[in-house]
Amino acid sequence: MAIVCDSCRLRRRRCDRIRPKCSSCVSSGADCVYEQDSGDSQQPSQLVQELMGIREGLEALTSLLGPKKQHHHHHHPPVVCPPLVLKSPHLMQILGLPLDLASSVLYYRREEKEDQEKDIVVTTSSPFNNPSNILRRFQQDVHRWYPVLQADFTRHFVESTSSGCPYSTKSCLSLLVASLASHGVAYYQAARSMIPIVMQESSVTSVQCLILFSLYFACRLQLRQAYQYIQAAFVKLQPLSKSPYLEEGESHHLLTRLSWTIHLIESELSIQSNLSFPGKPILGPLADISSVEDRNSIWAYDDSEPTDCFAHLSTEGNLQLILNSHTSSAIDASSSSYNHDFLHQEGGTTTPNNPPFDSHSPQQHQQHQQHIDCPICHAKGALYEVFLYWPVIYRVIMDGSTTDPELLPYGPLFFESVISFLCTARIALRICPPKIWFFSASIYIISMVTVRALEVRSLRLLAPPRIWEALDGAVDALCSLGELSESVQYMRDSLQDRLEMARV
Repeated sequence: MAIVCDSCRLRRRRCDRIRPKCSSCVSSGADCVYEQDSGDSQQPSQLVQELMGIREGLEALTSLLGPKKQHHHHHHPPVVCPPLVLKSPHLMQILGLPLDLASSVLYYRREEKEDQEKDIVVTTSSPFNNPSNILRRFQQDVHRWYPVLQADFTRHFVESTSSGCPYSTKSCLSLLVASLASHGVAYYQAARSMIPIVMQESSVTSVQCLILFSLYFACRLQLRQAYQYIQAAFVKLQPLSKSPYLEEGESHHLLTRLSWTIHLIESELSIQSNLSFPGKPILGPLADISSVEDRNSIWAYDDSEPTDCFAHLSTEGNLQLILNSHTSSAIDASSSSYNHDFLHQEGGTTTPNNPPFDSHSPQQHQQHQQHIDCPICHAKGALYEVFLYWPVIYRVIMDGSTTDPELLPYGPLFFESVISFLCTARIALRICPPKIWFFSASIYIISMVTVRALEVRSLRLLAPPRIWEALDGAVDALCSLGELSESVQYMRDSLQDRLEMARV
């Protein structure tokens, strides 16, 4: 088991166990020493080391963001740094965008097809062409990111499809898997006809159905519908998680995965829109479950490794918790209180109990090292890096020609983190359809902020030439999604216009 450092143990403080120096010791300036044990000999991955180095390096900004400027007699702009989200009116004002943009995007979606489908007579007799291909595609596009199925799902799928999909939650689940894998409307229509029994039944299968309904709409950028279904899944899961008959084992592992999957989807839908999520997962941290014990409870098709899905969900889930905590409120860009203690805030609803960089065994460390460098986790890690540098860039933007010269060296670091995020986010868009909204909205807001930074002469001189190529790539990425949603069309057009103006 991972242990706390000596300083936190003596002071009875909460330790986030980050190596080589935990957040508490970084903030207090104390020496951070860990007792040697056999489970902590593994070195973190390159991305982990970079994030830890950034966290320590940005502590130097504490003395730069404020006190020196107090001796000047000119008027200061607001010093509260807004989070990098569409739902921040302060940020929208800085970027010259509509203040209610986060609310507007919820209603940009075309509803004609949805309305027309209401009068269609649904049938469960639609043929399942190439079931093996359906299951393989679902594993690749959906399940490796959201492992919501149990190990024996293939048997249930074959039984349901071979019997014509009778009216049941298991049939509904099979139809939803087919609709997500093949993008077929007929499968979704048949599944939708079974919503009454899904809502009536209190079972794990009904929760799985509601999660897949949410993912179906998320792939189509229909945010309100996706959010309504994931909220329903959250409500239905609560009594199941509190059942007195729930014991440690396969059922507990499955419910824990469902809990974290629900929270992950809720976060990705709401972080850039005016939707709210209830808080942290219902059933504790994923890292508390042994990957060996959980191996037989996760569905996998062909030679896919079941624990790969688990390790990825654990890593990405904790990364998302950190992003949530960093976008939940404004940051005081002029106060010495700006640091990274959010990793171990007491009582915070979105603080990860186990950071994504912590491990409990060499096997788990190897899994986390592999999955934190996958495109999805790498993009979220790069986004976190952009969030860390943003308060400095915000101060430079607001101060203009009176900027403290000591802040300028952080400009190139900000631009490099933006380039890293935009490149990896474009890959993430291609390989994970349910995350389209999260990454497209994040690409847009980070690109708009970067263009705004390039309008400041002192920052523009520090920007590498590659930043323009990365911004052009962001426009191209949004262009490919414009057919799905008018909200993405708006983001693409406004970004393209702003980019052309910045080049002049």
